[in-house]
Amino acid sequence: MAQNNAMVRKGKCLNIGNCNKANSKEIVDVNIGEDFVCPDCGGDLVEVKAVKSSLGLIIGGIVLALAIVGASVYFFVIKGDDPAAFDGGEVVVVDSVDVDTDTETEAEDTTTLDQETPEEVIEEVEPVKQPVEIEKPAPTGGVVTKDLGYAVWIGKMKNGKPHDVQGTLKFKTNHIIDTRDDKGRTAGPGDQVIGTFEDGHLTNGKWYKADGNVESIILGGI
Repeated sequence: MAQNNAMVRKGKCLNIGNCNKANSKEIVDVNIGEDFVCPDCGGDLVEVKAVKSSLGLIIGGIVLALAIVGASVYFFVIKGDDPAAFDGGEVVVVDSVDVDTDTETEAEDTTTLDQETPEEVIEEVEPVKQPVEIEKPAPTGGVVTKDLGYAVWIGKMKNGKPHDVQGTLKFKTNHIIDTRDDKGRTAGPGDQVIGTFEDGHLTNGKWYKADGNVESIILGGI
């Protein structure tokens, strides 16, 4: 079922180079009352207006007018010079011109405009050139994600070792949590330990087990 055009706004995204809808010049429908932004990139849309196509009616009217003029010239100019020409002469009947109404119906049911719509229908807006952002390297000592083999570390590092007041170890295999732990507590796949780490060792934190249980661990400073 065609969407009611009275309940939607039509717009184009101008975020060319960063949005598929902008690159393809796709017309986006947005329901009245919703934010008028692109559903792909979230950028603001430029509203466009659809013009109802009447090409079929115009062509039909021109053809009908030409037929009437031609018939008038034939009978009143050419035939008018010879009265006998009407005796037994053949009368030409011009059939009514059927105007294809499918064009109008299709225009009303269309929810999106073709991207090759003439300029008088949609005024092309020159895209705003976005400044090129140069990716900056992460500062030394920033939060990183590093695979340690037995677990994935998310947090800051020092001398290649976990070192953060709030870091996370996500265990992939069975492995002892810390070699300084006299209890030898071992985490399993899916377990997480979140807490303070110094030079690769846990000083204190919480052990979130895959079965839902939580255990506090305090090992003290190095």
